[in-house]
Amino acid sequence: MTLPLSLQFPVTPGILFGYDNHAALAEYRDGTLSVSLSFRGHDTPLTLTAPARVGDRAELVLFPWRMELWVNDSLQDEEWPHGEPLFLSL
Repeated sequence: MTLPLSLQFPVTPGILFGYDNHAALAEYRDGTLSVSLSFRGHDTPLTLTAPARVGDRAELVLFPWRMELWVNDSLQDEEWPHGEPLFLSL
């Protein structure tokens, strides 16, 4: 896989996706969608959060210089990580 990369998924209760020992994890609990990604060179994952409801449309967009979390076509959170996402290099 190469960047940019877009992952679209519906919001449902619990864990929405996980990959290789939390290199990537998305979950929905108590009205909050959170997406955590581990990056080479970081000790802890970077986490994006957004208010959401069951049935909303979510999208995680990864660029080489930025990651974005969208809910229902509205940008909710973004980070500017350094390094490569671990799930792309596994």
